[in-house]
Amino acid sequence: VTANRELLKEVIVGSRSTRFMAFDISQTDLVYETGDHVAVYPHNPPALVHRLCHRLGLDPAAWFVTLLVGRAGSVVPGDHPYPEPTGVWQLLTETVDLALREPFEELIDSLLETATDPADTELLSIWSETLSRGEHDETCQALKKYLVDTFVTVVDLLDAFPSARISFARLIELLPKQKPRFYSISSCSLVYPGAIHATIGVVQITTDSGQTRQGLCSNYLAGLNPEEGATVRISVQTSNFRPPRDPKAPMLMVGPGTGLSPLVGFLQHREVQLKALHAGHIANGHPTSDVPLQLGHARLYFGCRNLNDYLYQQELESWRDAGVLTQLDVAFSRMGEETLYVQHLIGRQSEDLWEVLSQPDCHYYVCGDAKMADDVFAVLLDIAQTVGRLSHAEALAFFETMQRENRFVMDVWGVLLSFRKSLAEA
Repeated sequence: VTANRELLKEVIVGSRSTRFMAFDISQTDLVYETGDHVAVYPHNPPALVHRLCHRLGLDPAAWFVTLLVGRAGSVVPGDHPYPEPTGVWQLLTETVDLALREPFEELIDSLLETATDPADTELLSIWSETLSRGEHDETCQALKKYLVDTFVTVVDLLDAFPSARISFARLIELLPKQKPRFYSISSCSLVYPGAIHATIGVVQITTDSGQTRQGLCSNYLAGLNPEEGATVRISVQTSNFRPPRDPKAPMLMVGPGTGLSPLVGFLQHREVQLKALHAGHIANGHPTSDVPLQLGHARLYFGCRNLNDYLYQQELESWRDAGVLTQLDVAFSRMGEETLYVQHLIGRQSEDLWEVLSQPDCHYYVCGDAKMADDVFAVLLDIAQTVGRLSHAEALAFFETMQRENRFVMDVWGVLLSFRKSLAEA
């Protein structure tokens, strides 16, 4: 980790945070392309691992192996999870997921089997019976919500039932493996071939029961100190989120909040193209044959609450002034009396937007929350019909063609309901 700095202009302790992070990959075999994702493998917090070891009576420095035991109690050949010596600390820090997640049934039943206190046994029995009713039962659903809201980690649940003596072997059998978290890369591989940049929204929510639930990976990353030589396990996930091959192709980009992340890499890519154009003019007095006469139109819609979380403001405005961006539109949702989101801004500029979007080589990119992407698509669909004078069926076919030609590209998290439903009608 070579950089870890706050992007918000002012941070209130315990409130929102967005980090810029840089990872040095120059001494690794990792390579990436602009628009790819970086997979991060987080660590569980040391304090949480210590709590679990204390609860289970484990020595954090101990090592273990697993054996495959037959019904007669003897060791039998076959595959099993940890045939080689494995450190308890390493396993609980890097390998298993300590967040309390569904399904709960086996964990609750295991606690019930080992609980000795009558109060613990009674409550666990009620929970076990309720969970057995299935997901269509309202009481079961209410219990699941209560468990998630009340017990942030597996350790919290274990501590609530001190008489239950679940074994380490049983626990690692029940706990799921950690999954990597994926972040859009915020750098251009042409500019930073030996580094990966990322824009990290640090997640912290309060449940209905008042418990603070921190996003494991984002908080882990936020705590890494480059000055202490911090390292992190990462890999590269290939994406189809790519800038246009033709520098003259128009671009419409929508990326509110941390959705801006991959678009920063795109704009660095365009800056390289613009410098190549200028170099061609300076070297020969006119553009060379392999340098385009001009870059295509590039318009960015960014959204944030206010100036405090206007991410990469200096860079974006510099790119606009230098011609890397043709137009920069920012929607502020918490400035003044009006609540303005990117979809509202797009709707107000329908004539200008359609003039760009309707060009046969226009590329549209959206990155961020799926609901936002759906809301923006609904506005684009309306613009295609009202300004472009397309019928509903023609408008759907228009966007389906863009998608088929890889000119309508999304990098979103969540479920796209309206977009999928609309294209299914095409």
